[in-house]
Amino acid sequence: MVLAPVDLALAPIVAADSIQRHWTAGDDPWAVRVGFLVPGLAWNTSLQALGAVIRETAGLLEFAPGLGLFFFERDLNPLFDPAERGHALLEVDTPRVPLRAGVDYTRPEGPADASTGG
Repeated sequence: MVLAPVDLALAPIVAADSIQRHWTAGDDPWAVRVGFLVPGLAWNTSLQALGAVIRETAGLLEFAPGLGLFFFERDLNPLFDPAERGHALLEVDTPRVPLRAGVDYTRPEGPADASTGG
């Protein structure tokens, strides 16, 4: 919930990184890549921003139940898990909660995904 505004601020950077990843991994013709750049960047930026808004909304919905369960052993899945498992620009593992900011919501698999190289 706290890092969703950071995701929103980093949306253009994450979108550009995502498009660059697709450029290098794809086998599209050069004309398609160039033609896709501007509309793709606008579209992907809006998707990243909407993902940050959904992350914030899910965090607000989970806040009150989370306070009640904070001191107990639990194994619950989050409402919006791409923030937990997606590729992120900033990843810090802490004992209680992993911190992830700049999440790429259009690339669902995180660092453990060997098929995309990252």
